[in-house]
Amino acid sequence: MAEKFYESCAKQVQLIIRQHRDEANKIRQAVQKINANPDYSEIGRNKLISNLRDELRVLNESKTKELKEVVESFCGDYQVIHTDDGKADSQAIANALKIIEMAGFNLTDELLRSIMEPLKNSYTSLKMIRSLLETKNRAGNATGIGYDVKVLVAMDEYIGLNGEIIAYEDAFMSVKEVLYMPELVVAGIYGEPDYNDGVINCLIDRTPYSVLCLGDNMMRVGRLYDVVRLKYPGLFKKEYVG
Repeated sequence: MAEKFYESCAKQVQLIIRQHRDEANKIRQAVQKINANPDYSEIGRNKLISNLRDELRVLNESKTKELKEVVESFCGDYQVIHTDDGKADSQAIANALKIIEMAGFNLTDELLRSIMEPLKNSYTSLKMIRSLLETKNRAGNATGIGYDVKVLVAMDEYIGLNGEIIAYEDAFMSVKEVLYMPELVVAGIYGEPDYNDGVINCLIDRTPYSVLCLGDNMMRVGRLYDVVRLKYPGLFKKEYVG
């Protein structure tokens, strides 16, 4: 069976992260050798460490660029496109919001269904109202009140069976969100004071967990896509990419 695109992307990011780790380890070993060599003057040692910091910075930048290119390509194929955006009547939206505000936590599932029916073909409107209900419900729960669970269940029925679309978008954002980070792989050399009032330089890799999990998250998105794409083909701009 041919490899699916998301599987290829997952392998690429795992390879890039591994390459960064391997190259960073080589620099770490060089730092350790400098720390262990008593023949270097302070000026000489600082110069060597400065050169290694520059090498590490270039490594971080190059591997970040490679990772972002893969993520951008992945997101381009698996992005949800709400083709029904703008189809909902503005008056219907205004009426729904007004009724939700007036009913407060006395809103019933029957009343919710009556105001959602005119909006059922606009996923964006449904998602906006769902977010509003969730926000109000969290605020109410803090004081011991909230919506009847039937109201939230009814809302989920409109927005997607068993929350499949929501689960997909949440999983997708776990991949896409890394594009907003300035650096995806983050290793640096830091000086720590030692017992002789000197400085011991250490290489520390602070790559975020969300980046280390990129491959796994891409696989999760891909598997969800295989299911959601068949049930809701109108939510995806591209043809099935597999």
